Amino acid sequence: MVLIQRILGPAAFAFTFYFTHPAVWGLSLPVAALRMWQGYQPAARGAPYVVAELLVEGGRVLQLALVLAIGGAVSLRQMGSSATWLKILQGAGRTDFQEFVWELVGYALVVGLMNLALAALLQETHVAALLARLGLGALDPLRARQALLLGLKNLFVIPTSVIILFRMLRLV
Repeated sequence: MVLIQRILGPAAFAFTFYFTHPAVWGLSLPVAALRMWQGYQPAARGAPYVVAELLVEGGRVLQLALVLAIGGAVSLRQMGSSATWLKILQGAGRTDFQEFVWELVGYALVVGLMNLALAALLQETHVAALLARLGLGALDPLRARQALLLGLKNLFVIPTSVIILFRMLRLV
């Protein structure tokens, strides 16, 4: 039982943390929507695509700063202070190597399973059937699958996997 807690503890923390803080998962919504738009585009070029990419990465940086601020019990205004960063980074010095290895195994399992589940759910035939049921049969199922995959990964997999890593490094 202790081994299971070691392996899955950071993942349980990450999912609880993510879904407990509306501002954290709320920032994932526009990021996921922009990634879906980008995923459906035939080619990555032009000013709209570059602006979308800048907004996505800016949103992600803000989200990560928010996670660190909430986890460190500091305000976002304090994130520019070196004292705040020393406080946040102190946790990394308390990381136990053996425990970190077990947590890394858990990280690989959890993130791998999330990606496998998305790949299984979003097979091109399933997406085509969903599009037909929604009256969107004119959309390209392959590009729609790519857009859905990018959207869901940016909504759930990426933020929770980063929170798991932050937890493993004792930053939150």
